[in-house]
Amino acid sequence: MSREQDQIQLTQLKFYWIAGLLSLLVGLLTLFRFNAWLGFSGIVVGISEMLVWTSPLFFNKSLNQQFVSLLDYKLTLSVATWLIIVALWLIIDEKNLLKKVGK
Repeated sequence: MSREQDQIQLTQLKFYWIAGLLSLLVGLLTLFRFNAWLGFSGIVVGISEMLVWTSPLFFNKSLNQQFVSLLDYKLTLSVATWLIIVALWLIIDEKNLLKKVGK
């Protein structure tokens, strides 16, 4: 049962992380083309989705190959998420986009 559960979690991790990335990209497009508030809300939703699904596991007691693979994916996607956050922070700061939101 544990292997099947690990495989399901791995599939969910990939799906929801990609969904968060798509939400983030739609938020960026909206930010630059249409509306700053709506764009930032899409960015926040996307980053939140990515961070929630890459959070650590506390309930799996076995250490099988699928579980190790799941942890590897979570670590890799966590690093990718934080790199995206830092890149967005630098872009937003450089283009002074927060001043648009304040208007």
